Amino acid sequence: MGSAQKRFLGHVVAISALCLLLGGCVQPSAVDDFAKVSAQAAQLFPAVAAIPYDGCVAREENAQIQQATSFNGDISFNQERFAASCAEEAKTKVRLVGTYAVLSEYIQTLAKLAGGSDPTYDKQVTGFAGAIPGLKKNEQAAASGLASVIVNAFAKHWRERQAAKAIEMAQPDVLVITALFEDEIPKFLNENLNSQRDSLISLYLDAYQRKEKGGIILTNPVLITRDFAEAEHAIEDKRAAVQAFEKIAAKIREGHTALYNDRNKLFARDSLEELLQVSSAMKTQVAAAQKALKH
Repeated sequence: MGSAQKRFLGHVVAISALCLLLGGCVQPSAVDDFAKVSAQAAQLFPAVAAIPYDGCVAREENAQIQQATSFNGDISFNQERFAASCAEEAKTKVRLVGTYAVLSEYIQTLAKLAGGSDPTYDKQVTGFAGAIPGLKKNEQAAASGLASVIVNAFAKHWRERQAAKAIEMAQPDVLVITALFEDEIPKFLNENLNSQRDSLISLYLDAYQRKEKGGIILTNPVLITRDFAEAEHAIEDKRAAVQAFEKIAAKIREGHTALYNDRNKLFARDSLEELLQVSSAMKTQVAAAQKALKH
């Protein structure tokens, strides 16, 4: 553990002792750190959730370009056709963003409870949770379960003493949702990226060897390879972002499980130390996702 973490934990222990002497006060909590980095990840996630739709559009564009018989500097793409062809992928983006938003909103609610603040929530997120398209039955139940915890915390005026109750109620649902983003979603997104790469290879192969009446005309392989490498790099950046979010989901699971295991002693030194380490690892992956998505 680093010196900064030791100093932080020292302050936590000292203030917690003072709180006990004074009969109770708002205690600082590593749950705050956990919530903040979770919120940062949630802000980046829509770009990752868009991978299936963006990949579909890219494949449609590649197919349209491959039909060109001569150079056209004013080429325009058929957006209406793209919208129709990629309708399912658009629904997938809505599903992924909505599910991740419910998980993130729950963590924000938990931080408010642990910190002694009045719970508030985004009604749009919780209202959407009961009807996220395309989720399996257990995944839908988990999203609805987390939404129920969020609403109850607000409607029933839960405070710090109910934080343990919220964690206990939410743990099974958090495990289901994080498993979705840790296991199933990365495989699905990587399959989409593989398909996008295959489409790209087909496009550049056609650009390299054009079939004409007199035979096959070859284009400069150096230029084609350079352009393909640049286009492929963008796909690999998205793959790096997917990998970062896979690790973020694992850390959310790990962090919430630590809270669950110590739910009746949230401000114990060991609990704070473990959650700080989880949050630090999440920050590293959020930075990796930011870097990948900037390219």
